[in-house]
Amino acid sequence: MALLSKLTEVRDVKDRYLVLQKRFYGELVQRFPYIMTKDMADTTNKLEEELHLMLCCSLRHTSVKIQLKAMERYSSSKGTTIVNVQRGCPGFYYPRSERGNTDIHYMKLQQYINDKDDMYVKYQDTQYSGKNNETAKKVEKDVMLVGLAELRKAGKRVIDEKLEEYFRLLREIMAYRPKFLCYVSEGYHAGIGRKFKEADMMFALMPMSVDIQMVKKTSDKPKDEDSDEDEDDDDDNDTDGEYEEGDNDLDLELTYRFNSSSENHFRYDESPNDLNRMLDYNGSGKSNDFDPRVHDRLKLFVNNYDDIRRHLDMEEAAKKQAYETCQDFLRQLRVHTVPFKVLGEITGR
Repeated sequence: MALLSKLTEVRDVKDRYLVLQKRFYGELVQRFPYIMTKDMADTTNKLEEELHLMLCCSLRHTSVKIQLKAMERYSSSKGTTIVNVQRGCPGFYYPRSERGNTDIHYMKLQQYINDKDDMYVKYQDTQYSGKNNETAKKVEKDVMLVGLAELRKAGKRVIDEKLEEYFRLLREIMAYRPKFLCYVSEGYHAGIGRKFKEADMMFALMPMSVDIQMVKKTSDKPKDEDSDEDEDDDDDNDTDGEYEEGDNDLDLELTYRFNSSSENHFRYDESPNDLNRMLDYNGSGKSNDFDPRVHDRLKLFVNNYDDIRRHLDMEEAAKKQAYETCQDFLRQLRVHTVPFKVLGEITGR
């Protein structure tokens, strides 16, 4: 009967564990609704789409293409070319480019609008020197990506009031991008992803939810006996460069991927380290039923809960502001784009 008693106890414990899991995640969503339920990747994609539609709204005729001066598709060193914009096909398209997936995007942090309303890109070029071009040097330069200001010279082919609204919203949204792109791959690749460290754990704010990885202090590594570094010079309050990722098989970048169907289409993918899997003891995705790393991480989380909660409270407030500001942008855009889309459905475009 001892075996039966143990089996009964295991089943009772797992029943209670399942109930506690559901209560924990329910409370988590209730306490941090913006972190846990508002998908910033989806919001970013919608802003991109609505900006392209807003440009279409600004054009008067369906059949007329407007050619804009632009940088060569893959390099700034080859001079300039053109991109086409037209009312019936949202986006910017190089000659002979397939329609349906714009060639120029708005949600890239190296791109900006200058004071003349042209879109520029901070471009890195390689310059070679020496007799046999053996020396390579990276040169940063600002290059015009697309001459949007030429739209103002298009005369009756554009609707002036809507074009001005397009430029106004485009400027505001592009200026605000760091506040919401910090949750998606574009922000993390640019080094502005929202993260915080607490109790040997790295918390990274994803498009939705939080990625939690174990980290270890670099100071735990054995010091070089020949090092002349004075330990007394260490600042206990300075954590810059003090941590490194501890789980080499859990790559943070995998959490922030591009959708393969579109070069600049962001999405949220739940990772093994997702806060939604905090109580998943098979969190590594491997075949074992009990992952000790998950158990250790949960212990750290429990022991440092008050400090972690304070961080999450601040991140909740930041994401709420960013998300609601983006929703306001979308509402302003849709004042113009919703009638445009309805008209397109009625006319069969």
